[in-house]
Amino acid sequence: MQSIGLQGILTILSHLFFIWISFNALQSVDLNKFFKKGDPRKAQIVYLFLGIALGYTVSSFFISLITASQNLQFLF
Repeated sequence: MQSIGLQGILTILSHLFFIWISFNALQSVDLNKFFKKGDPRKAQIVYLFLGIALGYTVSSFFISLITASQNLQFLF
């Protein structure tokens, strides 16, 4: 039971960490040219949603990879 709680905390921290990295990396991409000049708020929302989507996907990949590698012990 305690390991499930620990796994939950690690999953949340992993998601937040990779979302933060993705959001910071996306800041180098200029999305303002796709939006009207007087409306920077929409570009910020797109940065946020893209950062969440990308960060969650990368985090899920790494968590899945770690889980699969832990399950390899049951093969032998």
